[in-house]
Amino acid sequence: GEDRCAIALADSPHHHAYQPAVRALIESWDVLPQIGDALVRFLEADQNRPLMLRRDVARRLIKEYENFRGLPILIEEVCDDKTDEGIKFLAAIKDAPTLERIAHAIVDASLIGGDAACGERRMWHVLHDQLRHALPVEVTTPLFTRILEEGSTGYARRASAPFVVSEIDANARLRDVASVFAWGVRRGVELTGKLFRIHMTSDEKDFGYTYLDQTKLYVSPLAMLRGEMYGRDIVEGLVLHELGHHVYHGDKASKAIWHQAHDAGLGRLLNLVADEHLERNLRGIDPSYGDRLKRLGAYAFQHAAQEIEVTFLLTYLRGSAAEALIATPLEVAFDEGSVRVRRGTMLAELDRIGHPLARFARALRLGLGNRHQDPRIAAALALCGKDLRKLDMAGLWELTKKLAALFGGAVGVSRVFGGPEDLKDGERDRDVLGAGLDDDILQREVERILDPKQGKAGGPTGKLDRLQLNVNPDEHFEKIHAVHRVRGVPETHNRIATTIARHSARLRSHLDDLGLRWERANARIQGHTLDRARLRALVTRNDPRILIARTPVRRTDLFLGTLIDCSSSMTAGDNIERARRFGVLITEAVRTLPGVEARFFGFTDSVIYDAGDARDCGVTGLRADGGNNDAAGLFHAANVAMTSRKRAKVLVMISDGLPTSCSVAALRGLVTTLSRRKGIVCAQVAVRALEEECFPHYVVLDDDQLDIAVARFGRMIADLTRRALGAS
Repeated sequence: GEDRCAIALADSPHHHAYQPAVRALIESWDVLPQIGDALVRFLEADQNRPLMLRRDVARRLIKEYENFRGLPILIEEVCDDKTDEGIKFLAAIKDAPTLERIAHAIVDASLIGGDAACGERRMWHVLHDQLRHALPVEVTTPLFTRILEEGSTGYARRASAPFVVSEIDANARLRDVASVFAWGVRRGVELTGKLFRIHMTSDEKDFGYTYLDQTKLYVSPLAMLRGEMYGRDIVEGLVLHELGHHVYHGDKASKAIWHQAHDAGLGRLLNLVADEHLERNLRGIDPSYGDRLKRLGAYAFQHAAQEIEVTFLLTYLRGSAAEALIATPLEVAFDEGSVRVRRGTMLAELDRIGHPLARFARALRLGLGNRHQDPRIAAALALCGKDLRKLDMAGLWELTKKLAALFGGAVGVSRVFGGPEDLKDGERDRDVLGAGLDDDILQREVERILDPKQGKAGGPTGKLDRLQLNVNPDEHFEKIHAVHRVRGVPETHNRIATTIARHSARLRSHLDDLGLRWERANARIQGHTLDRARLRALVTRNDPRILIARTPVRRTDLFLGTLIDCSSSMTAGDNIERARRFGVLITEAVRTLPGVEARFFGFTDSVIYDAGDARDCGVTGLRADGGNNDAAGLFHAANVAMTSRKRAKVLVMISDGLPTSCSVAALRGLVTTLSRRKGIVCAQVAVRALEEECFPHYVVLDDDQLDIAVARFGRMIADLTRRALGAS
């Protein structure tokens, strides 16, 4: 009847025939193979048929027949930001491989096809809000990585960054950049007597710049983040470079000359000369400054890649544009109106074809000299002789005007390749390489490096919103004099002891084996060696006890001190509970062992908690709140250990490896002192992956592989104790 007629007309070339036929098949209650075949024929007949009808057919095929022939049509609908019908239909698709195909297709459409195929905001909305929870991480992570690396909009790149860059990687980047900026703040005080703040460049694309009427520097750390050779020296050189402008070119008269030079169109050429002036003076202050500035110059004029607008490049290359650009490899830039070029390659080519300012810049700033015996370059270099460093800003301005008269219109190239400030890092590079870095957080990190105790008083307690680490190089730390006795909760202790009984037994066996000794026993009738001193008794009294035996004796002589970090950072990932469990594990392991003296402590930045010994252990009463002074906690435990009469002394710190009230350097220094001078062995049980290794011996506590962690800990303690016993 009607269905047979509709099936026959589904692929008809006449719209007045196929439209009602296909609509009837879509609305049919029957799910027949013939209907499915007819709908497929309709889709394959002509792609110019009504779009809404094709979408309805594709939905019916997927929903009723699990036929994905029309999937590309629905993907196109999902990409259409004018309707949400396609997104709603995604919820009906449960097949994981199909959802994976959809995700890849949408990302391809956006990154390859551009906005005409799928806008990046729409792509992110579908992938993040609709598909992320339906797909495994191993599928979504490569897609997020593609978006971060290939996305053309800052919105998509910044949104995907948290899914690509782990917290550990972001924190490591943060610490590296903050340490350089803190170094720069100290150099600023030394050179100018002023306290500067150093910020990452953000919306501005300059590699580095400063305002002479402010105590702020704006610096790009991308040379470090890209992993460039000597990247840290390059960024430190850039900081020195900007500080040099304040030292030598920052007075009121100099500022007026800067304005005059820019009004005359010679600001970039003056900057080129001023850069050489300040760098020569800084080299005279400290040779290490010179090394950093040389590497900065080599990077800026030789190695760095730069995205430059094509119109800007053509304008200032002028007649040299064609010859220079033909010989210079040009790379694709993410900005549609720009190209990516290597500055060194472009300058070398301009030098080769005889461009006077390019030859002068390479001769002066790279120290290459007048290689082509160019008379104009010889004259320019003569103007920039040994007395250049003695000139004031007025003298530099007069020198700049002489150079401009010598080079004429060629000085325009200085606007493209004038110095480090002219490097453009590009928004895309900042998003990809600077993912996870925020200038506000960076400033707080710098402040903590410069003064880790700042803001401590009256600071917030409880759970922290971000893990912190004190990387100040100062090894001094404040001692803690407040000691509070802590009582445990017996019910909690017993519950934990039951769950970790197998692990505590394994640790006990390691420590028990540690005390096994073979003691010499003379005058035995069984043994392994003849006792020559007993031969007379054998002859005169017929005494058969003439052998020497070795008798196994278990005798442990160990002080084992356990310290638990009770700072707020231990609330992250419920690390304080894991530390308490491991403390109970140690308690149960040593409780019945003779010859082992065990003590337990907790610590914050202001209080030491005495948690008793193995027979009255109070670790279950420890709570996480406040800061932490790891060095002070270890120092207190070491003093307790020194009063013990045990031969071997071992201190174990259970922590997350994030000291704040003391520095990493202070903790390392104390560990070294205790180990080398006091004979106290120090080890660490880390409840998370360590960002700074302060103890030479440590294990990472992994709940999923607790057996392995306990075995490693037991072997480590046994080995360290044997060394201590052997040395005592």
